[in-house]
Amino acid sequence: MAAPKKELRPVQIFLDTKKFITVPLAVNKPRGHKDFYAGNDRGFAVQKGRIRKRLTDIAHTMQGRAEPAGFIRVQMKDEALAKSYRPLGTLFTEQNRFAFVGTDRVGEIIFQATPQALEKLDAIIDARAEATPKLVEDKITHQLVPQVSQYRSEVGAIDSISLYDARDRVPFSAEEAVAWMKQPGIIGGYVVELFRPKAQLAPDAIGTLVESLATAFRHLPFGVITRSFLPTVSAVEYGEPALAISVQLTRDPQQKEIALPFTDSGHGQVTDTSSAGKRIQPNFRVEDHRAVLGLLASQALVRNVE
Repeated sequence: MAAPKKELRPVQIFLDTKKFITVPLAVNKPRGHKDFYAGNDRGFAVQKGRIRKRLTDIAHTMQGRAEPAGFIRVQMKDEALAKSYRPLGTLFTEQNRFAFVGTDRVGEIIFQATPQALEKLDAIIDARAEATPKLVEDKITHQLVPQVSQYRSEVGAIDSISLYDARDRVPFSAEEAVAWMKQPGIIGGYVVELFRPKAQLAPDAIGTLVESLATAFRHLPFGVITRSFLPTVSAVEYGEPALAISVQLTRDPQQKEIALPFTDSGHGQVTDTSSAGKRIQPNFRVEDHRAVLGLLASQALVRNVE
């Protein structure tokens, strides 16, 4: 006769035994979305005013630079790092003419924006993010509890908003770059990561940015070759690859070969316009590298230069 099967029971460890011997006090919790300024309406008023000012300041900066579009960093508060607290439901939405284009540091989200979209969002926050949550009756306790809108919740979750600018794009000097490129076995050029814009949200603005970058390369007083990087198969399998180009400076001012990985839709276009058989004489003039790095630092479509 077969022996009966032994019943296995998992070991359970209780780290907080007080939960099993004490009755928790009833707390009136807000219904709906998390209120990061619960019981502190004055603090939320300050937060709301601060966020609105940042939106208008960035819009004015972009307008002063004649940039029809750009990219902004939205840093979340430490207590709002969960995905459900990201300002993607009511604030930085495609309906409001924003596009999510990536992340960077912990809790930081990057959006495509236009000055008009930023000004519109300022008006939306002014009208929809309530200064004081309304009170509604809880169906279980029959007590009045605050009901927070998603607008107030998302505004309260933001720590800071900043414009992606030159300091984010080029973290080294021309002197450092030239010294590195002169080392044996080093390819004398830059790897330039570009943002992948969503042109359908602002076709004229994105088209202007693409043309601005191409024109800036063409007007350099020395030779320059830009080539699109071909994405690997594994990169394509896991979604759209990053847009990137290589940039090489040449001694021949007539040696201009400009290729950018954009189409009218804003998606990547894989191209290879290398001029086979044409010798490239590297240009290591520091002043020329300073000029091209200044160009890249000033272009809104550039995300990072290495």
